Order: sequence, then C-alpha cells, then structure tokens
Amino acid sequence: MGAVQIISECGVNHQGKMFTALALVDAAIEAGADVVKFQLYQTEKLLVPSHPDFAMLKELELPFRAFAQLAAYCRTENVEFLVSVFHTEAVAMAEELRAIGDRTMIPSLKRLKLPSGELTNLPLIQAVAAAGFPVIISTGMARISEVEAAIETYEANKTPGGNIDVLLHCTSEYPAEPAHANLRAMETLRRAFGYPVGLSDHTLGWEVAVAAVALGATMIEKHLTLSRNMEGPDHKASLEPDEFAEMVKAIRNVESAL
Repeated sequence: MGAVQIISECGVNHQGKMFTALALVDAAIEAGADVVKFQLYQTEKLLVPSHPDFAMLKELELPFRAFAQLAAYCRTENVEFLVSVFHTEAVAMAEELRAIGDRTMIPSLKRLKLPSGELTNLPLIQAVAAAGFPVIISTGMARISEVEAAIETYEANKTPGGNIDVLLHCTSEYPAEPAHANLRAMETLRRAFGYPVGLSDHTLGWEVAVAAVALGATMIEKHLTLSRNMEGPDHKASLEPDEFAEMVKAIRNVESAL
C-alpha cells in the first residue's frame, strides 16, 4: 500500500449476483486496490415501488448475508472492505457487520462512506457519527455551506472512534468530462476544512485520477467493472480490471516521483 489509498468502487456492478461480487473483489485485489467498496441499501427505503428505477435498484440489491460473506472474504484476502450507506437502517446493518467481525475475531468493517447524494441527509450523518464509525465524505453536487453543515453534524454527534478520514471531491456525472473535473476544488476543500482530501473520479480513463494525486489527493475512488458491456447504471463510467491495474501503477509511480 502506498500513501494514497485506492478504493475500488464495485458499487452495484455485481448485477445483484454474489459470484460476480466475489469476482470483483478478486479483480480489485489483483489490480492492486487497497479498499473494496460496495453499496449497502434496501430499495424500499430509497424509492416507492411506483418509481421507474425501483425494479432496477431492487435487482441490484444484495442481501445482508452477502455483505457478511464479502466482508469476511476481504479480510481473509487482506484488503479493506468498505460500504456506502444510503439510509439510517443501513447504518444499523453496518453495525451488525462490525459486530459479526468482533464475534468471529475477524475485523470486517472499520469505517463507512457517505455518498454524495446523501451529503444533506443530516439524520443519516447523525446515525453514522453516533455509531462511532469513521467516515469518508463525498461532496459531489455540494455547495461549501452544505459540506460545512455535514461536517458540523458529524462532529457534533460522533462517539469514541468517530473521525472524518477524508473529504472526496466529486463531479456527479456518469461519465464526467475531464473539463468538468475541477480538480483544484480539492485544495478549496482542504483550505476550508483542514481534512485530508481526495477524488471520487467518474471520468473515463485514469488520467484525471493520476493528476489528482499530483495535486495532493490522499485517496482515489474509481469504479471497477468486469466489463463495460454489462448492463447497469455504472459500467460505462468504470474501469475494467487491466485498466484499473494501469491506474494503480501510474499512481504509485507519481507517488514515487513526488
């Protein structure tokens, strides 16, 4: 592991299938990722059944037992397991994952990711903080005032163990044009709040991610897919395994150069 932490965002690219999720973990490890991340949610807590995306999200939803298996597998393979949480019930599920790790003496979940779309979900931030989870905060679509409110909410409610690890700059387009990346916003976040910063990157390719490291990013999050030809919302903005490995190598080279 280098100084820059590299997150393989597997998200929902598993197509709702456990064997594909495990294949993504293996691909991430082979490519050199430090962290493997999935999305923890219950569709009924996000959308009403009549919503046009309900069926799609439901099909992409993994059951709780799958997350427990993935967490244990990641631990045995010596890679960090991470989840994004989208509602307060998911925080309770994350607490159970942590408890399973404690009972089995296999630490399985040490921090959570707050996705950009939930930055203004203050009850969710309160729940994450109260559960004592360190957090990675993504800031896509946010005004500085909204980032400030999220940070203040977390800090006011955190319990022992809680900490803001990184603020991730993000352009919420899938995929995002490089001209929209606005990488110097990382420095704006760092100066405004004093936390380490990084990039959640949705651009095609990996040049923007590597440039972010040269500008001081301490964390890079990038989507991973087994194939961009698969059906689903995030595949087109993802790297395939060989490309992800190229990005990791380039990041490590830039770290060495710095």
